[in-house]
Parts: sequence; structure tokens; C-alpha cells
Amino acid sequence: MFRRLRARRRRREPDDCVESHLRLLGTIARLVVHKTPPARATNPIHVDDAFLALAFRHRLYPITSFALSQDATILVSQSARKSLEQRHICVGARNLGAVAQLTQLLRLFESHAIEVISFKGPVIAQSVYGSVARREFDDLDLIVRGNDFARSGALLESFGYRSRASSRVGRFGPRIHHGVFHPAVASHVPIELHCDAPRWHFPLRTRVDDLFARCTSLPLGGHAIRVPGPEDQFLMMCAHAASHAWTSLEHVLCLAVALGSQSLDWSFLVEESRRVGASRMLSLGLAMAQGVCAATVDADVERLVGSDSYVARFSDTLIRRCFEPMRPRAPQRTLTHFRSLDRVTDRLRYTARRMVTSATFG
Repeated sequence: MFRRLRARRRRREPDDCVESHLRLLGTIARLVVHKTPPARATNPIHVDDAFLALAFRHRLYPITSFALSQDATILVSQSARKSLEQRHICVGARNLGAVAQLTQLLRLFESHAIEVISFKGPVIAQSVYGSVARREFDDLDLIVRGNDFARSGALLESFGYRSRASSRVGRFGPRIHHGVFHPAVASHVPIELHCDAPRWHFPLRTRVDDLFARCTSLPLGGHAIRVPGPEDQFLMMCAHAASHAWTSLEHVLCLAVALGSQSLDWSFLVEESRRVGASRMLSLGLAMAQGVCAATVDADVERLVGSDSYVARFSDTLIRRCFEPMRPRAPQRTLTHFRSLDRVTDRLRYTARRMVTSATFG
């Protein structure tokens, strides 16, 4: 599958600007993984205004600034470098405040004997990029067990958070509990509280008890926080990118860096993706990481994931879409969600859920 993708990209002969941006994204991914400049190609890599606009749109300013600090041979104007550095500093300061908010909340939950898993946001920034300052995020995502959801929400409200929680039983899916809690303090970020495995738009069958059984700890802000295991996190990252219709280059860059820096149990990951109904999302994540950032996919991994010519064609379309200035409209995003699912039953559930949601809230 991945060899066909590479051959098709060569035949397609993309625009010179897009090709240079793909080279730069691959360089950034390698710099984050190895912390040293890769072997320089004959043609120099240049950060131009078009890439700055792309980086701003896809929230790549912090990680691009870090890459420039690691490789002085990347050509960039002084004004662009200053703009990247200033954004990096601002994001870092905001993220450090969010980490302090997170550790405060975790201590609060711990004092009330509530187990919490943190994911996305600062967790990905620290575990994948190596620093919370290198990734932009807008909220903090927490997973609690189902019987702790109401108590956790009440605890947040007692500390001034305003809730917008939902609890509904869908005819075509299990009970979903999800709450967004907005802080009273302006410098704090909202909290997204989940008591089901994060499904976003998809009827995945991940069990929260399994996530807690496989979770690990991550040192963050002077506190050892509970986070998903590396395989669960990688699958969540694929599902999260799919929920955004694969339109974020930052999501793809995260996958590429994780592929190069983390040791994953691919036998378990592939089996788990098939069990929960996310095998196509996993295949798309690998294909996108390779197509955008030239991530290396081992032959053994290709053999385990399997060959899917549909994924190769679809990922090529998605890569081109990432570089378009306009984001896809709602119907196109819905179609992308639908095509990211590999089982007919899951596609039917997704379609029914979208119809019910549109009828209720549309």
C-alpha cells in the first residue's frame, strides 16, 4: 500500500511550492525525533511566506520555531524567525499555565478518590514533541470512569466551572457522557470531561476499563499524571485526526514524530484497531504520516497493517486537501468521516447518528 502511495506521488508531480513544504515538514519531523539536522539535500530548504501562512493555519508555529533552533541551515528571514519565536514563547507561557491548572485539578480529583486519565493537549506535546511549549491546544481532556462522571462534574462546578454536559442514549449506539466545563478564571482553559472512550464522531468500541488497565504515567509539571498507553494514544491520535477529516497537518506531524520516536507493540495495535473498528483510521494515519512527513514505516508494520489500495488513493486525496486554503465544508467532512470507517455496521451507525443529531440540533 505505502509503496503504491510513493509511486503515485512521484507520478502526480505536485506543485513546486507544495513539494518544498512537504520537504520542510519531513525535516521538522526528523529534527523533533533525532534533535540533530538530517543530511542536507542539494537544494536548500526555505521557510517562505506561503509556509508561514500554512503553519499559522495548521498551528505549526511552535514546532517550526523549535526546528529552526535545531538547524541553522534552514533559510528564513529575520522577521519570520522573530514572528515564529514570539509565537513560540506565547504558546509556551499559556501552556505552562494550562499544565499548572491540570496538576491542580488532578490533585483535587485524587483527594476525592477519583481516577483520571489525561490525554491529548499537553500529554501529546510532552510525550511526542518532548515539551509542552511545542504544541498549541485549547483545552484539557480528562477521562473518568462512568460511575465517577457525575461526581467529577459536580466537583468542577464547585470550583467555579460552568458546565455544558450531555448524557443521552442513542438507538444506534451506547450511552455517551461528555461534558465541557468553562473556567471562571480568564487565564484558564476549558475542561472536556469524558466517561466513555473518546468516540468523537465514531462508534468505536474501546472500553474505559481497558484504557485504565493499560495506562502509564508521564512526568508533567512536577506531577506523575496517568496517561493512555502508547498504543492507545497512537490509536486515539488517528481517530482524532479522522474526526477533523484529516485536515490538520499538525495532527499528521504528531503521528509522524510518534512513529519515529516511540516503540509501539504493532501486533497489539493492529489487533486492537480491528477490534474497535479503527483499522482504516490506523492505515490512513500511517499513509498520511508517510505521504506528508516522509515517515519511515517498517516492512513488518506494512505486513501487519495489510494492503489497502483504497487507503492509498484516499490518503493521496487527503494530502492534497491539506494544502488547500479553504477547509472542507460540512458535507465533505461527513463523507470523509464515513469513508474513514471500515465496517459496514459502523458506517450505518455513523449515518444514523448523524441523522439523529441533525434532526435534534440542526
